[in-house]
Amino acid sequence: MSDITRKPASTYSDGELARVTESGLLRGGLVALEETLRRQDETIERMRAFSDRLAAELSSALQAVRSQADYIEELCAAGWDVLPVLEGGWKGAFPIPEGHPVAELRRILEENR
Repeated sequence: MSDITRKPASTYSDGELARVTESGLLRGGLVALEETLRRQDETIERMRAFSDRLAAELSSALQAVRSQADYIEELCAAGWDVLPVLEGGWKGAFPIPEGHPVAELRRILEENR
């Protein structure tokens, strides 16, 4: 009977096809196919959920960066000289004092990296 399962379906004689159907080989193949499709659907759903979570995290990180950019813009508008601190601090030329708005921005950006 195992010889029958290795042949293409179109080569079965009527008698062989009846034997395969009666023996449950066809039914077993369908059950295996259904199980494979079910696992594939579950994998696709997990991938979609992961993609949705990642999109939400990226959106949140982008919003945090936008918020901090707005904050820096407000500081500049209020007369703070933020650029030298940004340039020097980011390049490591000097430490950014703790509590300075740029230090807070850097901390948030590093957390969201």
